Amino acid sequence: MKKLLLVDGHSIAYRAYFALGAGGAELTAPDGRPTGAILGFLNMLVKYINMIEPTHISVAFDRSEPTSRHEIFPEYKATRRPTPEDLRIQIDMLRDLLPAMGIDCRELPGYEADDIIGTFVEDSTDVIDHVYILSGDKDDYQLISSRVTQIYPGRGNTERMMDPEAVFEELGVRPEQMVDYMAITGDPSDNISGVKGIGAKGAAALINEFGSLEKIYENVATITGARQKYLTEGREDAFLSQRLATIQRDVPLEIDWEDIELPDFNQTRAYVELTGLGFSSLPRRLNLTPPDPANGDGDVSSAATELEPATERKNITWSKLTEIFAERLSESNLPTFLPVELQERSLRLYLPSGERRYEAYTVAGDDLPALLRLCQSNLLKLTAWQFKEFWRRTGVSPTGAYFDLETAAYFCYEINGAELLPTILALGKKIRSEGEADDTDLGQLLYLAERQMNLDPELNLYPRLLQALAEHLAGVLGERDRQGIVAEGDMPLVALLARMERIGCRIDREALINLSAEYSAIAAANEQRVFELAGSEFNLNSSQQLAKVLYEDLGLPPGRRLPSGAYSTDADELRRLGKIHRIIEPLTEYRKYSKLVSTFLDGFIKLIDPETEHIHTTYHHNLTTTGRLSSTAPNLQNIPVRHDEGREIRRAFIAEPGNVLLDADYSQIELRLLAHFSQDDELLRAFRNNEDVHRLTASGLFGVAPDFVTKEMRAVGKTVNFSIVYGISDFGLSGNLDVPITEAREYLRNYNRRYPLVKPYMDSVVRAAHKDGYVETLFGRRRTIPELAAKNRNVRMFGERAAMNAPIQGTAADIIRLAMVRAQAAFDAAGLKAQIILQVHDELLVEVKAEQAVQAAELLTKAMTGAVSLSVPLVAEVYQGLNWLEAVEVVE
Repeated sequence: MKKLLLVDGHSIAYRAYFALGAGGAELTAPDGRPTGAILGFLNMLVKYINMIEPTHISVAFDRSEPTSRHEIFPEYKATRRPTPEDLRIQIDMLRDLLPAMGIDCRELPGYEADDIIGTFVEDSTDVIDHVYILSGDKDDYQLISSRVTQIYPGRGNTERMMDPEAVFEELGVRPEQMVDYMAITGDPSDNISGVKGIGAKGAAALINEFGSLEKIYENVATITGARQKYLTEGREDAFLSQRLATIQRDVPLEIDWEDIELPDFNQTRAYVELTGLGFSSLPRRLNLTPPDPANGDGDVSSAATELEPATERKNITWSKLTEIFAERLSESNLPTFLPVELQERSLRLYLPSGERRYEAYTVAGDDLPALLRLCQSNLLKLTAWQFKEFWRRTGVSPTGAYFDLETAAYFCYEINGAELLPTILALGKKIRSEGEADDTDLGQLLYLAERQMNLDPELNLYPRLLQALAEHLAGVLGERDRQGIVAEGDMPLVALLARMERIGCRIDREALINLSAEYSAIAAANEQRVFELAGSEFNLNSSQQLAKVLYEDLGLPPGRRLPSGAYSTDADELRRLGKIHRIIEPLTEYRKYSKLVSTFLDGFIKLIDPETEHIHTTYHHNLTTTGRLSSTAPNLQNIPVRHDEGREIRRAFIAEPGNVLLDADYSQIELRLLAHFSQDDELLRAFRNNEDVHRLTASGLFGVAPDFVTKEMRAVGKTVNFSIVYGISDFGLSGNLDVPITEAREYLRNYNRRYPLVKPYMDSVVRAAHKDGYVETLFGRRRTIPELAAKNRNVRMFGERAAMNAPIQGTAADIIRLAMVRAQAAFDAAGLKAQIILQVHDELLVEVKAEQAVQAAELLTKAMTGAVSLSVPLVAEVYQGLNWLEAVEVVE
C-alpha cells in the first residue's frame, strides 16, 4: 500500500519551537546556532514515519514574499507577529538539513505550503492509496477525505487523527464544507474576518441548513433575526474570506513520485549533518552509522586544507595588487579562471598561494574596471556563479574577462538557481550522472561540499570548487558549443542585461493612470451588464460562483470538468458558450479589462521608480526551457498585443526628451527556421523570393491560386503556419480555428502536400528525441524532454510536440541573444547614444538620440539580419516613434 506523508514545515516547526518553551532556547549546535526547534521537528517527523510507515514523503514550506492571497487582500496575515529570529534561523537550517537527509522539500513563490500540500493531494489520486497530512493548521481540514487523513498534533506528545467523521464531530461540518464554514467564522490567525457576529455554532447551523455559502445568500431573506443582518452586512467579507480560505490544488509543481520515496536518510551525509548539530540519539533512531574510512567515507574534517580559511590580505593597494599579479603571471602561477566572491559593491579575489590554499583580496570602486582590463589583457576570467546582479549594482559594464558559472551550467546541463550550495550540488549530481567527475579533483570537491553541506566563501573549498567547476564547464563547452553561442552571446549578454535593467524604460505615469481609470470603468459597466443578464449579483472572479450562474441558474450546457469535479469556466469554455447566450460577451469583456487593469496598468504603476520615472524589470536568461528570455517585477514579456486595448499599454513607454525609440522585429523568424531545418523546396523558394508565405500556404489549403486568396483564407493560412511550428495536432488546430476536427485534419493534409518535406523533418526530430532524450538548437543548446519517457500517452504526446518546437524556438532565442550583443557593441563602437532598453521575444526596443536614429537603425538591422547564416535570409523591420505604440514610421 502506497502512503504519502505531507508535512507543513512551518506549522510543525512553530509547534516544536513553542512546545519546548524556554528550555528549547538552551539547545544549540557546537557552533552556537539554535537547534531546539529542529530537534522537536525531527522527533515528531521520526515518530510519525514510524507510526504510519509512509512510502513517500514531502515537506512544504511557506516563503517570506507576498502570495496570490496578498494580491486579493493586502492585509492578509497582517496581524501575525514576526517570526522569532532564532526560529527563522532554524527553519532556514531545516530547509538545508532535510534535503541532506534525502527528504523532498518544496516551496513556491506566490503560494503557501497549504497550496503545495493541496496540489500533492490532488495529483496523488492515481498514484497513492492514502495520504497523511502532518499539520497543526485547521485550514487543511478541507483536504480531508476517505483517502486523506490529517495528523493534528496535540499537547504532551499526542495527536488527533482527523478523518471526515472527526471533522464533523469537532466542527459540525464536513471537510468539503470547511471553506464555506471559514468564510463565515473567519480565521483570526490569517486576518480573515468572516462574517462578524456569527460564531462557529451559527456557521455550522447555517451550512447544514442550506448546504453552502452561495445557498445561504440565495436564501438570506428567509433567515430571521440578527443573523440576517450580520449576513447582509458581511456579504462582501464572506466571499472575500471564502477566496482567501480556499487551498489551491493546481499550483505549478513538478512531481516525480520516485524522487519523493521515503529515503534511507542518505546514511553517511545524514549522520554527519545530525552529529554536526550536536544530536546524538537521532542518528541511532534513524539507524545511521558513523562514516567508515575503509569505505572512503572518512571524517569530513580530514580534508583539512579545503576547510581552512583562505588567508585574508587586507589594506592592499591597487598598485600592490598589480605587482602581485605580475609576479604570479611571471611564475605561471595564475589559473585562467580566477574565483571571486561577489559582495554588495566589491568583490573578493582569490589568488592561489600554495597547494589548495588561497589568498583573498578585496577590490572595489574604480579598481573593478581596472581589474577587468588587467584580466582581459592577460586572457584571465573572473569566475563566480551569477554576475548579472553585481554588474547592475556596481554600474560596471565589462566587455569580457568574466566567466558566469550559472550561464555555462545552464547551457551544458540545464541547471540554474540563485542559491549557491543546493544549485551547485544539483549540478554536481548531473555531472556525476554522466560519469564526468567520478575520479577527478572536481568530483572530490563536490563530494566534500555535499558531505560538509557548507560552501562558505571564507574557506579554501569555495575558490577551489569554483575554479574546478569553471575548468570542467569550459571543457564541456568546447565539445558542445559548436558555434560559440555562449562565448559570443550568452556571456556578454549577462553584462548587457545588467545594463538594461539599470537603465530601465521611461514610463508616462499619467498615461497609465488615465488608462487604468478608463478600463476600470469599462470593466465595471460590463460587470453590471453581466448582473442584469444573470438576474443576480455575484463575484465574477469566483469560478465556483460563475459556474453556478452559467450552468445552474441559466441552464447553459456544461463542458469540461476540472480535477476537483467542478465545471470549467475558462476562456475556451466561454468561447463555446458565446454562441448560446448573450451573457458571455460582457463577461469576456469584464475579464479582459479587469486583467489589463490589475496585472498590467496598476501593476506597472506600483513599480515605477519615483526618482527616475523608469520601470526596472529583472531579466532571466537562464530560466526557460526554450532559451527565451523572461522578465519579472514586472513581466514585460506578456503585455497583450493581440487586441488594441492591450497594445494601448505600449503608449506609456516613452523616449526621453530629444530621443526616439526604435522598434525592431524579426519577420517570421520561426517559419524561416522551419524552412532552413526542413529544407523544403517550396518554403525555401518563398522566403528567397520574398513571397507572402501565409498567402502561399492558404492557396494550398483551399486549392486556389495565390491571387484568389481572400483575407479570411490568408488568416487561416497564417494560423496553420504558426501552429505547425508548435507541432499542432488536428484536434488542437480545430480549436485554434474553431472548425470541425475533420476540416482541421484536411488542412493539415493539404499543408503537407504543399510543403512535403516539413512532416518528414518533424518526424525525424521526434525519433531523435526518443533516442537521445533531448533535442538541440542550431547552436547546440540542448533541451531535455523527460515527458517522452512517460507512461501516460497524453504526456508523451506533449513531449513530442515540445520536441518539434524546441529546435526552432530555441534557435530563434539564440539568434536574438547574438543580435542583442552585436547591436549594442556596434552602437558603443560607433559612439552612439543608443541603448537597448527592452527585449520581448523576437522584438528589440532601442532608445537613441533623434539625430542618430538612422545610423542606429542601420547598425541594428545589420546585427539582426547577420546574426547567423541560414538557407533563407533573415529579415528585420525597424520602426521609430516617440513611444512604443507609435513606433510605426519605417526608418530609411
